[in-house]
Amino acid sequence: MIGVWGRGENKNYATFQITLYLSLGALIALLGLIALYLQLPAGARTFDIEAITNYFRANPMPAGAQHFIFPLLMFGFGILVSLWPFHTWAPIGYGCAPSATAMLHAGVLKKFGLYGLIRVALPLMPDGAKSWLGILALLCLGNILYCGLVAIRQKDLNLLIGNSSVAHMGFAFLGIASLSLIGITGTVFVMIAHGLLAALTFGLSGYLYQQTGTLDINQLGGLCDALPFVGAALVMAMLAGCGLPGFANFPGELLVLFGAWKSLSEFVVFAAWGALVIGAVYMLRAVRNILHGPLPEKWGNPPTPATFGGALPHTLLLLASLLILRLLSEFTVRENQAQRRARSWKQAGGDSASALPGAFPGPGSGDQENRCQRPPAKPRLEMMNSSESCRPFGQTLGAASKAEAAKTAGVLFPSPWPPLPVMRRRGLARVAIIRRSLVVARLRNERQRSEDCNRNVLNFPVPSQCSPSPRGEGLG
Repeated sequence: MIGVWGRGENKNYATFQITLYLSLGALIALLGLIALYLQLPAGARTFDIEAITNYFRANPMPAGAQHFIFPLLMFGFGILVSLWPFHTWAPIGYGCAPSATAMLHAGVLKKFGLYGLIRVALPLMPDGAKSWLGILALLCLGNILYCGLVAIRQKDLNLLIGNSSVAHMGFAFLGIASLSLIGITGTVFVMIAHGLLAALTFGLSGYLYQQTGTLDINQLGGLCDALPFVGAALVMAMLAGCGLPGFANFPGELLVLFGAWKSLSEFVVFAAWGALVIGAVYMLRAVRNILHGPLPEKWGNPPTPATFGGALPHTLLLLASLLILRLLSEFTVRENQAQRRARSWKQAGGDSASALPGAFPGPGSGDQENRCQRPPAKPRLEMMNSSESCRPFGQTLGAASKAEAAKTAGVLFPSPWPPLPVMRRRGLARVAIIRRSLVVARLRNERQRSEDCNRNVLNFPVPSQCSPSPRGEGLG
């Protein structure tokens, strides 16, 4: 797409460069995946991630194999994500690519390498990760500092956004190098935030190129008056790239810095300086040169502004798509959890019907006879205080077969929420516990005050502040 529909004098060079780099990275990652495949027994070899994870959880991979396979995956996936110094394909590729291509690759496709590191490399090869992540942390500083300094010198808006995209990937690598839950959570946050940010900025740059015919920052200016809606959107995108609080990049970068502080404090100092200072310089300078100042004289007729009414259908379509994606992801997560729970019950020798929404494990061990269902007639608080044992859940199904029980239990079509009576009992139980706690606290305070009055330790007159009861008689 870059070679055919790209723009600029260097589009052919960018085409060959991005092809060579991405092919090399994919080849290295493929070698690592094949080596990982060969570590499995001959009869159990598969590329199923869940099966591989379960096997190596029970049978850890030898340390020598981890030290050999992990760098292949790290550098293979790293080249696909533009890890410094293998990043040079990204800025020039995005600068010459059509807007839709740059939005798709920078916003979506680049994240596959990070997902591979988080999903495959880290959980399967922890010992290999510990020996190589120091090098990864050093290289990610190249993304943050070097690419940020290069972005300051750019005169083309697409090249500036491309180098900024590579710099943001440095924070994702730093979160992975921290090997902490907070840091990796920040990496996932940065991936999502950067995907939205990259798509927005490349889309706006494409619109500016369509209206003005150039992306040279020195030839632009005063566009905030001519294009108020697009100018406001571009300001918000640039401020989000700076990590301004209120945008999604801020919590992601903050979690990465917090997660890496304990083990990589020296790297965190330089990373924070690169985000706060270098990032703000090139982003705010671009806003000043493109949006503010006088409109260039060569434009006799200013660009056609994009009104809010014209952009409203696209905005509503985007919000509806995000809402549908959120609901689908929630349903998928809950369905996977239900299927995983049913699979674990089967492996433990239980019935699939034990995964019913009303089934609860009994107190004590997790044996089959302790899996039971709470009687629906009793409130939960009464059940907590009751000493009677619940019946085994299998007895409530009668003579139904396992297939019918699984279908009845909703294993094939699991419900994302518990039944309404269960939710009602839980709510009533919580209210009763809170009310009881308040009553106990009030009685304890009154008893303490009465004892203080009887000991005459208060500084107030006894008749007006304490009860006239005899000494030693409190509230009981």
